[in-house]
Amino acid sequence: YHLDLCINFIKKMNNIDHNLSKNLPKAKESCLSAYDIINQINKRLDQFNNTKNFDINNFLENIFKPNYLRAIEVANTYWPHNNLNTKISKKNLILSPSDFGFHNSIFVTNKKFIFIDFEYFGWDDPSKLINDFIWHPAMKMTIKQKFYWLKETKSLFEYDKTLFSRIKATWPLYGFRWIMIILKDALKYNEALANNNNIEIKKIENLLQNKLIKSQRIIKEINKNNFICPYA
Repeated sequence: YHLDLCINFIKKMNNIDHNLSKNLPKAKESCLSAYDIINQINKRLDQFNNTKNFDINNFLENIFKPNYLRAIEVANTYWPHNNLNTKISKKNLILSPSDFGFHNSIFVTNKKFIFIDFEYFGWDDPSKLINDFIWHPAMKMTIKQKFYWLKETKSLFEYDKTLFSRIKATWPLYGFRWIMIILKDALKYNEALANNNNIEIKKIENLLQNKLIKSQRIIKEINKNNFICPYA
């Protein structure tokens, strides 16, 4: 039932007259093509280039990058027109709250949530909203719930004839994008090392061990499903 509240919220948001909302901006970090997602991942990946943390370097070079390259190949296969630069048609853009889920809601009663935190809100590809909701580390959904979420949200946008392909194309890429976000604490490691701040170094190392486990789980799930979204 709580998933239905999320789905109904997305539905109501996109029943707003688009002529009245056409001047709203794109969502922050919107992804209107597969290349947009890849570009965001690459920029985040570049930030890790000089990290002196051995575990992060080892993970990125030997696990992340080979699998990420495979995800790009898959995206190239399924993205419409086999062109990663092809942008979604304007008519298929939706109003997206972006960072959306139970983590950004206030529980009122068993049948009512108040959704909050719309700083990323704007026009975006529904495939980003759908995949992000599944991958968000704050969302703890069962496999059954993931199937239900994807089925119901696809039906909201059934007029969008390439949505299914875009979901399949980008499902693994959004997983890799979330890994970059999960591991951002590593960016503080060099500063702590330069300052000989042993307490901070130990704190970051402990954080990163847990976050590496989470990141490895994401890659394991992607590999287990042969880089194809199992819920689509």
